[in-house]
Amino acid sequence: MRTVRRRGRGAGRCRAWSGPCVDDVRWSHVAPGPGTYDRWPRSLPSPGRGEVGRVRHSVRPMRIGILGTGNVGRALAGAWNAAGHEVVLGSRKPDETAAHGGNVPVVSTEAAVAAADVVVNATPGTASLALLTSVGAPALAGKVLLDVAVGFTDAGDLSHLGESLGEELQRAFPDTRVVKTLCTLDRLVMIAPDSLEGPSTVFLSGDDPTAKDTVRGLLHDLGWSPDSVLDLGGIATARGQEHFSLLFIPVAQAVGSYRFGLRVVRLSEDVPQSYEEARTAAEAAS
Repeated sequence: MRTVRRRGRGAGRCRAWSGPCVDDVRWSHVAPGPGTYDRWPRSLPSPGRGEVGRVRHSVRPMRIGILGTGNVGRALAGAWNAAGHEVVLGSRKPDETAAHGGNVPVVSTEAAVAAADVVVNATPGTASLALLTSVGAPALAGKVLLDVAVGFTDAGDLSHLGESLGEELQRAFPDTRVVKTLCTLDRLVMIAPDSLEGPSTVFLSGDDPTAKDTVRGLLHDLGWSPDSVLDLGGIATARGQEHFSLLFIPVAQAVGSYRFGLRVVRLSEDVPQSYEEARTAAEAAS
């Protein structure tokens, strides 16, 4: 795998949605604001302010309820709204956090889940299980849960060492279709992969093929081409995605930015794959 650094790019303009309301609040959009991930090294520069990209339509318009009003949730809200989806942010204290949503309505977590085709977990990973438990398994049953969270302790260590948060959520909510993705990326790279100097790879982990197809379409609406999406397999592979944070932070410190991607590069078909094949090829060429 190779590191791909970011370069600047222009960005398009978001389109507000004028459809029906949820709890008398319109689903709308917001451009992501400045900030960094919680508890990550202060020595790194702030990612700054980003904007969503051009409108895309790869899957049918969906209602997306994003739990979490932080930088990641707001960035994804703006990008998916620009792609033609209906998006709302969910919070346990919507009245207190409404100002954090910018132009995006902030409703209760229960309202965000109830109206959504896809629920996005963009909450701190150490609080995700408790929050979703308060919403209730019946409300989540049958829904796609797109999990982007990674849990960190107060000391900055990973909170899930023997397993992943994605596995924990799937076990706690067996009737919910959990798909882990995007947690190996900075929020601005999530929504603008073509802002990098070259192609990058985003990963999928989940047990339900149909749910992964839905998430694959939503990734395409963020700008991820089909050949950039790598399906790792079942939800057990989510621990590899989450534990990538152990490498992500040192790489970010080394390059001085969160905005980079990794590309999985396969061996060329023309290259011998073993010593025996290499010797045979050399003898044939002589």
